[in-house]
Amino acid sequence: MNFIPADRYIPLQQIDPELVLVAEEEDQLVVFIIADEDDVREKIVVIETVFVLQQFRRQGLGSQLVGRFTKIWQDTHGFDIHLYAVGEDSYFFFKSMGWDDVWAKIQKKV
Repeated sequence: MNFIPADRYIPLQQIDPELVLVAEEEDQLVVFIIADEDDVREKIVVIETVFVLQQFRRQGLGSQLVGRFTKIWQDTHGFDIHLYAVGEDSYFFFKSMGWDDVWAKIQKKV
């Protein structure tokens, strides 16, 4: 797994490149994470999107990427990390990693 500059896949005109982390395998985008500086004064970054290609799920890649991103922002910048889950899958993904404080927007299935 190679961590590469995100601008190869994502136009970063409106996104700070430090808030995007991308990994690929054999020149194929496998997993990416996008965050937002929620409150610079309070030093809070919110992870908003974690995406893993279907065939690469359940291999720990999303967890590795979240761990790497968290380490960069906590150790290098001293920011707190918050998680925003949209949907049950992302909510339970974050919970399975041991995160207790997950902001959630979960719609009930009809």
